[in-house]
Formats: sequence, C-alpha cells, structure tokens
Amino acid sequence: MLYDSIKIVLSRATNAGGYMDHPLFAGDVKTGGYNQLFNVYDRAGEPCTRCGTAIEKGEIAARKSFYCPNCQKVNTASRSAAVPAE
Repeated sequence: MLYDSIKIVLSRATNAGGYMDHPLFAGDVKTGGYNQLFNVYDRAGEPCTRCGTAIEKGEIAARKSFYCPNCQKVNTASRSAAVPAE
C-alpha cells in the first residue's frame, strides 16, 4: 500500500513540476508547481485537509518534518516494543 501511494504521489509531483523554490530558467512557469499541492509539508499551523487539526512542524536529524498530530498518531505500543530493555 505504501509503495502504491509513493508511486502516485511521485507521478503527481513530477507532472506538476516538482518541488523547487526557484525556476530553472527565465520564463519557467512549471518548475515548483507541486509546491501549491502539498497537503502537509510546509503548512505548519494550517488546518489538516483531512480533519482540521493544526499541522505541526518537527525536526528529525536536522530535517524539517510536518505532520497532523490527529491523523498521524504515534503507536506507543509498537514503539516501546522496539526499544531494548536496559
């Protein structure tokens, strides 16, 4: 299921012009066209398109991450099972 979703998102992003802050050349109107279609990325504080909860921004290994705390809940049961006992 994840693999299929990744293929769909990458195809949409490619067709829309991908994610870039600046055009590749003068008059380039397609590059960066996917920026406006993000559901979560770079939308901290805005409402989730699925449930309306404010999107939060985090940082993982010095990289920005954005998520809906309601739709993307942490599974504490599986997380604690993965942490070795001391």
